[in-house]
Parts: sequence; structure tokens; C-alpha cells
Amino acid sequence: MNFAVTGMPLPMQFRPETPMSDEELMRFCAANDFLRAERDANGEILVMTSAGSKTGRRNTAIKVA
Repeated sequence: MNFAVTGMPLPMQFRPETPMSDEELMRFCAANDFLRAERDANGEILVMTSAGSKTGRRNTAIKVA
């Protein structure tokens, strides 16, 4: 299975024919470490660009009330 997502428009959402195991998800994330990937309870994978440094600083500054 090819785990690299290159040249694909983002964000993208897909559901593999067979659900990814935890190990496969970790390999997928490692092959695409410049992106943010999430798996929902239904096995669907959502791939987004990672937050830039400016957004990351803002997210860090958010305080939970």
C-alpha cells in the first residue's frame, strides 16, 4: 500500500476499502509528516495541511475558560 499523499488537492477525505490498522495509520502519518491526518470512528481519513507557525502560536495562546 502506498502511504504517501503527494500532488493531491487538500483538504481531502477518504475511506479505505479496508480500514487502516493503527500501525498502518502511523505509517501513513509518518509518510506524510508535513500534513495533519485524522481518522474518525467510522474509519474515514481526513487529511489537511498543517497549521502554519502563526496559526500554531494563536492556537497555543488559546485559554480554556
